[in-house]
Amino acid sequence: MHRLHLVWPALFLLGCQQDEGEACTTAIVYGIEIEVNNPGGGKIDDVTVLAGLFGEELEPCEGDGRNFSCAPGLSGSLEVMASAPGYESNGLTINVDDDGCHPITQSLELSLSPVKG
Repeated sequence: MHRLHLVWPALFLLGCQQDEGEACTTAIVYGIEIEVNNPGGGKIDDVTVLAGLFGEELEPCEGDGRNFSCAPGLSGSLEVMASAPGYESNGLTINVDDDGCHPITQSLELSLSPVKG
């Protein structure tokens, strides 16, 4: 009878561990990393990139004008939209998985075409 009482707590504790055996961290992990270029692969001035959950308000991404980090902590169906003066806006929707704690970052490239006319 005593053995059952000792084995039961041990089984309970084993069942509570995460698959990888590590606890989630408070690290900021971005759902999307994106590079924005013109059709020839060149840099575009004054690029703005917004991203967020599909169908919700998009938030500005952090970046250096060419490479942007978007959607911190978000996974699921994410929308990203890029624009710049003199260029057609372009965007896409992508599914970002998570590892149970953080999004698994998706790296993308997006091209903006010059406005014709």
